[in-house]
Amino acid sequence: MPRSIAVLLLALLASVTCGFTWGIGHSDPCVQASKAAQDVTSLQDADTQKKEEDRIVQSCPDGAAARFIQGLRLERAGKTGQAITEYRAAAKHDDAPAEAHGNLGLLLLQEGLNDEASVELTRGLLGRADPRYHRGLAAILAAAKVYPLALYHYGEALKAYPADPAVHAGLARCYDNLRQPEKAEAAYQKALQIDPGNEATRLAHAEFYRKTNRLGEAIGELSKASVANPQSREIHRLLAESYREKGDTGRAREQYRLAGMDVSIDPDDYLRKGDEYLAAKSYDKAASAYRVALKGKPDWPKAQQGLAEAEMAAGHDDAAIEAFRRVVRGNPKDTDNLYNLGVLYERKGLLDEAIAAYRQALQDVPPNADALRRLADIYFLRGNFPLAIEQYQALIRLRGDNPLLHLKLSKVYEKSRDYKGAIAEYQTALQLDPDNLEAHKELATLYWKRGGLDGAITHYREVLRLKKEDKDARAALTSLYVKKKQYGELLSLLKDNVDLAPDDPNSHYKLGLVYEFQKDLESAIAQYARTIELQGDHAKGLNALGRLYMKTGRLAEARRSLEAARKADPTLAEPQMLLANMRDDLSDEPLHPVKKEHLKKGSSHKKKPHAAIKKKQAGKKKQQDKKKKQTGKKKLRI
Repeated sequence: MPRSIAVLLLALLASVTCGFTWGIGHSDPCVQASKAAQDVTSLQDADTQKKEEDRIVQSCPDGAAARFIQGLRLERAGKTGQAITEYRAAAKHDDAPAEAHGNLGLLLLQEGLNDEASVELTRGLLGRADPRYHRGLAAILAAAKVYPLALYHYGEALKAYPADPAVHAGLARCYDNLRQPEKAEAAYQKALQIDPGNEATRLAHAEFYRKTNRLGEAIGELSKASVANPQSREIHRLLAESYREKGDTGRAREQYRLAGMDVSIDPDDYLRKGDEYLAAKSYDKAASAYRVALKGKPDWPKAQQGLAEAEMAAGHDDAAIEAFRRVVRGNPKDTDNLYNLGVLYERKGLLDEAIAAYRQALQDVPPNADALRRLADIYFLRGNFPLAIEQYQALIRLRGDNPLLHLKLSKVYEKSRDYKGAIAEYQTALQLDPDNLEAHKELATLYWKRGGLDGAITHYREVLRLKKEDKDARAALTSLYVKKKQYGELLSLLKDNVDLAPDDPNSHYKLGLVYEFQKDLESAIAQYARTIELQGDHAKGLNALGRLYMKTGRLAEARRSLEAARKADPTLAEPQMLLANMRDDLSDEPLHPVKKEHLKKGSSHKKKPHAAIKKKQAGKKKQQDKKKKQTGKKKLRI
């Protein structure tokens, strides 16, 4: 067999075993990856599936299919939060696999985000009739009391999961609420036949009997549940209520005792005391009163709520978390309490738990703005800038007139290197609040980094308008004026610096440099002299003063000043060079005396230097001129 044909057959075999014909034709690799991803989870062999997943990711690394594969792998590894992020990223693409939506919906359902989960599960079912999605959607619809639709989806799930007790129990609840007691009874019995130890189903079955006034059968179900879980106070409480309704006060009292309820306590009285203490900010006393009320009436929502608020206000975070958990467990859509729970988790540094609580708190329409803000702050803190931007944008849609929100969003844009977006948000913040000092500072810095020097100057000037003594803005403007050669503005700024800090030697020194650069030597000397008055060992000031004394012919004073500069900072090069120049200027006499015989009458050498001497002096003069030129006018450096 020719080698080329053998290679071709191997390639075809590989494409068949991997479930998709890669490389055949010339279609877009991202389109191929998307098609392959539709069936990748149906591959039976684990190694084959892994190879196919690797191929999908390599073919289109940034596409929806690759993000879906990453989500799958993270979900398998138990990293639910990261898997949700990847599935969300995949779901944003039009060509996202249906499983990306459906799997995202199931994970969101686990996190208690039922509204968002229902949308994704529905989108998943549009492309893939997966019974898991039917089951998840049925649970959401049943919790939302949309029983007819829930019944349909449970029925679809039952085709694939005929032995799933949760599906039968769900069907039973739907039938019960749709007033079909015979079907409800049959479904409850089927669920308990499959899983006799399922406490939730048995309690639901008991409640079904209580509602239909079949108290004996309800007590029978609750008694079985109590045998399986004798420590459950809730089961004992339900038994007590059932015995009380039946008129058996003795057994009712015993069950109340086992439920931890003191029937001698008046719960209403202690609840009232707790409310009074809470209003008076006596938080420990309030918590104590609420706990007594709960002894008389366990799991009482009003008392649980009061206890949670009192513990939180008292700073007992662990106890408050437990109390709010109990409150939320009784009402999983209570967004205010979910928000409080998120705040407590955040205080404890439990950021994953805080994120989950805040996301649950956002189920209301409009969403809880405080939860959005805190969620955005956490994402920003963690460096998850896309999600932070998403939350801030949602928050701005609610409160777009708040300049601080635009300021925060601009910082996220800047961190994610979207400088255009950052500048736009800073400008919006300033439109809403023209005197926002932080916005002017941040925008000035950003303009400077991006080369917009004029914009930087404008906003640094605004900073000084709002806070005249801001040293950072003054230093930045000094550098910018030098860079832009705006010497008039620079001189005005440095004069202002001297007025603000008359005892700062550096302010006088910098002002002296500008005067010297503009050839106003007397004003420069005055500023340098003031610098030395304020700081006698200011090396640069001493050097500058000596330099100007040389220029104005005050050589003795120049020498003293330059010697002092050299002593103050031996590493400073200019004082030593200037002192060397002074020595050269003072030693221009002939190198050798002219002999008398060379000065005889008629001699051609009379009163004329020797040719060699003249040549050497000319060379030295040239060298001196070069040094003087180096110490002449230079580029202004401050």
